[in-house]
Amino acid sequence: MTFLGSLYVFPLMLQDGLGYSPLAAGLSTFPEAFGVMLGAQVVGRLYPHIGPRRIMAGGILVVPVLLVLLAQTGMQTNPWLMRVEMFGLGFFMANIFIPNQTAAFATIPAASTGRGSTLYNAIRQIGSALGVAVMGTVLAVVGTTRHSSGRVRANLGAYHTAFYVGAGLLICGLALVLSIRDRDAASTMAPRRPEPTAELEPVNS
Repeated sequence: MTFLGSLYVFPLMLQDGLGYSPLAAGLSTFPEAFGVMLGAQVVGRLYPHIGPRRIMAGGILVVPVLLVLLAQTGMQTNPWLMRVEMFGLGFFMANIFIPNQTAAFATIPAASTGRGSTLYNAIRQIGSALGVAVMGTVLAVVGTTRHSSGRVRANLGAYHTAFYVGAGLLICGLALVLSIRDRDAASTMAPRRPEPTAELEPVNS
């Protein structure tokens, strides 16, 4: 909900709120894709050794901070700062996506993979649609324009509120992440090496 909702709100804020062209808005949003690709590579190497719980918890704690930073965007905000924040958004969302999907199928038998995949993707698509609907509703309720001195101006506060709502939605998922048990996903993790036992030296009688 948070990820797709934010990707819906951010380009709208750039175009309608800050006056960016569609091309400039797209290029400023694009670093998020690089973040996801790089984050997936990093998480793929860490996951077998750390497990899903801590990686997902890290991502679900950092992304709301980035959304709060995006909610501070104003007319004078450096475009490169926003692009760095979008890159970070993608990078740390990968910390949620990859472990989530891997752990979700850890205990599903091969015969049930088809049904499990259908359910997983259906929930993901429903969440994405709800995220866009919720954050879009926030924009509509708050209002993306305001009247000042007889002129219609963009109301950046509506976009800021939507980012705050997105951060809140993600924080609500923290309880679910903390309920994950790494041992349930042990089949997807590297086996731990047994700790070496110290050999007792023979005692001379």
